[in-house]
Amino acid sequence: MLDTDTLLAFVNIVDAGSFSGAAEKLHLSQPAISKRIAVLERRLGCPVFDRVNRSVLLTDAGRILNEHARSILQDLGDVARRIEDLGRHPTGQLQIATTHHIGQWRLAVPLTSFRKRFPDVSLDLNFLDSDIAYQQVLANELDLALVTFAPSGAPSELEHLPVWHDPLVIACANQHPLAALSSQEGVSLEQLLSFDAVLPDTTTYTGRIAHELFAKHGDALKVHTTTNYLETIRMLVGIGLGWSLLPRNMVDNGMCTIPQPALSATRTLGFIHHPRRTLSRAGQAFINTVLESSSIQK
Repeated sequence: MLDTDTLLAFVNIVDAGSFSGAAEKLHLSQPAISKRIAVLERRLGCPVFDRVNRSVLLTDAGRILNEHARSILQDLGDVARRIEDLGRHPTGQLQIATTHHIGQWRLAVPLTSFRKRFPDVSLDLNFLDSDIAYQQVLANELDLALVTFAPSGAPSELEHLPVWHDPLVIACANQHPLAALSSQEGVSLEQLLSFDAVLPDTTTYTGRIAHELFAKHGDALKVHTTTNYLETIRMLVGIGLGWSLLPRNMVDNGMCTIPQPALSATRTLGFIHHPRRTLSRAGQAFINTVLESSSIQK
């Protein structure tokens, strides 16, 4: 009979491509990993790996086991969560991913409240770009993620729970020439596009929103710099390097907004969850805590 420790060793060797990599991931010695695989192969009556030089390759039996081992471990995890939920109070580990932006600008109050209410929950918080978080939730590698929703074509197989509307505005530094124009007579779209812009990279969801917004003005748009990180863009705008499209709550006293009705946009921030993955009581408690700060009327 196969046990979870043995299956965990097996799938981690497949993922890492080596026994040593799996040992490091599971915080075990390499001999301990080798022993688990030896037990596995003895029980199956055949090898699951071919060791060629320093490479580890799946045998035919190993490929069959690899097709089923992950779903077996997932099912066992769901069983454990359901049993855990029989308790009165949320306990155990909760693995959540979120973006650096949401972590810095939205989560301080909800996290503080959650830790006070549920001290027996061990929170494993991972910071990822939204598109990576989508991939990991789809692959059943994450319990829950709090991200920027994909601007279009969001995977229908995931459940989406919106939490915040995040309006985007055109902003520049107070010392930028656009600021003076805006305070005097307003800034036309033609005037705006004559100055350098600092925009999110199109590898990010926010960058794609900006790209779609400016697509019809692409010939006139002067992009000085692109980057994945909104905090970096905020710094570059703050020193006067150019104007940008930023979340309204990131505009500080050293910057001003430039009204442009034709260039209005809003992101949606919220939870994504795989419907086939059972949410623990701790996961539901975290969602409820965050929803207390929601700007979206339910």
